[in-house]
Amino acid sequence: MKLAAFDQLHAFNPDGVQEGLGQLASVAAVLTATALARHIKLLAPINRYALTSSAYGIGCLAAFWFCERIVQIL
Repeated sequence: MKLAAFDQLHAFNPDGVQEGLGQLASVAAVLTATALARHIKLLAPINRYALTSSAYGIGCLAAFWFCERIVQIL
């Protein structure tokens, strides 16, 4: 009997599925709020440098998190 994808994830790591769903819900809420704010014209157009610097900031945090996890595994 094949398990659905959610059941397979839950069997693999029950806590990880709930955390992942919470993160997806948080991202969906932020994206919805941003789209609504742009539609109502509450947000100014995004500056090119602000977009680039935020992408580098996210990348640095992701790299730090990745290295931290690798050290825990080793």
